[in-house]
Amino acid sequence: MTQRIAWLLATSRLAADPQTCSRDVFVTALAEHGIHVDRTRISRWESGLHVVPERTVRAYETLVGAVPGSFLAIARGLARSFGVEQPARRVGGPEEVTDLDRVFEDLDAGRASGAQWLGLAIELTQYDRVYLHPSTWQTVCRSLLGELARAVGSAYVSRYEAATMLLLQADSQRHMLRALGEYCTDPHVQVGRGAVTMLAQLPGSQASDLLIRLHASGHPTLGPATWGVLAAKSRRQQFSDDYRDVLVRAATHGLRRAEATPHGVNALELAAHLPDPAFEVVLSSLRNEGKRAWLQQSRATRELVPAATARQLASRIADRAQSTGPHALRDDPDLMLRRLVREALFHLVKARRRHAANLLGASAYSRALAPLVLELAGGADEFLASRAWSLLSSLDCSAIRDRVRVIALDRRRPWVQGRALTQLGRDRHPLSDADAETVTGFLASEHAELRYAAMFALGMSGADHVLPLTTHPDAQVANAAQWWLRTGPALHDPVPG
Repeated sequence: MTQRIAWLLATSRLAADPQTCSRDVFVTALAEHGIHVDRTRISRWESGLHVVPERTVRAYETLVGAVPGSFLAIARGLARSFGVEQPARRVGGPEEVTDLDRVFEDLDAGRASGAQWLGLAIELTQYDRVYLHPSTWQTVCRSLLGELARAVGSAYVSRYEAATMLLLQADSQRHMLRALGEYCTDPHVQVGRGAVTMLAQLPGSQASDLLIRLHASGHPTLGPATWGVLAAKSRRQQFSDDYRDVLVRAATHGLRRAEATPHGVNALELAAHLPDPAFEVVLSSLRNEGKRAWLQQSRATRELVPAATARQLASRIADRAQSTGPHALRDDPDLMLRRLVREALFHLVKARRRHAANLLGASAYSRALAPLVLELAGGADEFLASRAWSLLSSLDCSAIRDRVRVIALDRRRPWVQGRALTQLGRDRHPLSDADAETVTGFLASEHAELRYAAMFALGMSGADHVLPLTTHPDAQVANAAQWWLRTGPALHDPVPG
């Protein structure tokens, strides 16, 4: 995974302003950040021969104009998920220590950035023991989970890594677990992705029991969010034999649903990572020969589609993105770009798809990839479209907002319309009053997924669009609107410059 961070840093530098980011100039710029190296060291960092120190990763963010904390969050996520060497800790110095007073002031005011959250988590977890007043711990954990629910792009990645660090540190773990419990027991919670996904980090029977209860709860938001976590914990062999029958039933039920849904893909991962006897039970229970073949192929190849399809589609998208992306990156075929696009779309393991998508979203190719992936998202193949919409959520879609809006307001394909509405809700620009009125009408749809997507788009757009719905005669709509009013609109970290 070291090569992936190297690729991110190298391509970001090459795509930046050549007057400030050519290698010779970059050596001088790094020195101004207190990092004294030569061209050879930069070459070794950018080729993956040496692990890049954490302090240097942050310097790259500043020098290439990336969102602060975005590269570091990705590096830490890769290290946590795949066991590679952690970035070296920075050498302590008075000017380099996170300004905790400023962080807490910004946290209380609701304006803490992803970089600040990440810096706070690093400071609080670098020691074996750390003391904060219990009320301060609770404020930190509750605020972080609340922001995680509505964070988008790099803002989400940095806050997720910060929350995970607090969950895994001894002194903060019980406070984060309490905050997670409060969040997950809210009967009207509208976003389960971040909070539920964090349960995958916790081994032991208590976390497994909680996850199984959430999965079986029938909660319209939290229940579906457990599919990916069940698969992740099964892959890590964190379930004891006592859970075998429960996992077999879950995998079988999920696979019998339409494979185009995210839940079907997660059920596939769950089934593929079951031990052989349990896997054979699931396989024999599937009467559809196509689904049996899909499961066997994915277990063998660790991809969701045939290898030829994955290679062809990923290469086509990656090569076109490279040819339309930054001029400095157009010379030689970018094999890592092809690999990341392929993984982000088609890898069996959700964690691999997610981390590849995060890398692409933070990269210099992000904007060039978006329209190409949108073409796949709007295609006739619903399975490929589902994979494309998932990847779009990590990319810079600012240039394709109008095209997403057209799809989101088109009633002819409710499933695609729902995914487009969700993507529209993630945009930096809120819905116009006219579009919000149209989207409000979708709350009466017969399709549950479309109703959820409509409320998500309204909630992420801001209080003006959900406040009138808090007194809606449909209690489900009113409760959802009140939750969004408490939680707040979409949260984006500002882009430098």
